[in-house]
Amino acid sequence: MLAAEFAEFETLLRKHSQVFSKKLTDEMVQGYWESLKDLSLATVRRCGDNHLRYSKFFPKPAELRPRDESPKSVKEDHAFKASLEHSVRNWDERLRLEPIGARWLLLEALVARFDATDDASSFVHAERMDWARSVCRRLLDESGMAYVGEDFNRRRIVCQLLGGDAARACIEAFKQTRIAA
Repeated sequence: MLAAEFAEFETLLRKHSQVFSKKLTDEMVQGYWESLKDLSLATVRRCGDNHLRYSKFFPKPAELRPRDESPKSVKEDHAFKASLEHSVRNWDERLRLEPIGARWLLLEALVARFDATDDASSFVHAERMDWARSVCRRLLDESGMAYVGEDFNRRRIVCQLLGGDAARACIEAFKQTRIAA
């Protein structure tokens, strides 16, 4: 931010202090200015507007920065690296032994992540879920309805993405293969 933008920056902070009922001192304004002056005023305003929409408390300086600039919460230590390597080996093994089953598990994990991290009413969430539906249809074609019908988790993800009729059809296909066998 430029020094000429300080008054507008202060107005932005005072607006937040009124919304969140926080007493704002001149020292606090100076501290926030020092912490955020490397950003453009437009960026701070955008992050501040998002904070007003989605938060309950007066923002810390880090909360007025873009999320991709926030410090990482995962420490790069030996235990984390070992755990990550173990996880990669497990997925590689799973993909090698049962490629279709592993792909169903990955789809289930991705959909759970989308549901947990995205605003359900957002355009991004809708796009991601459309993509997940197309992957689900493709996996269903590749693996067959009977394969999906035999496993609760696969039936659940089909039900979530393609609807109850699709899940019931998978159960029926599985029952038919058991009767035929």
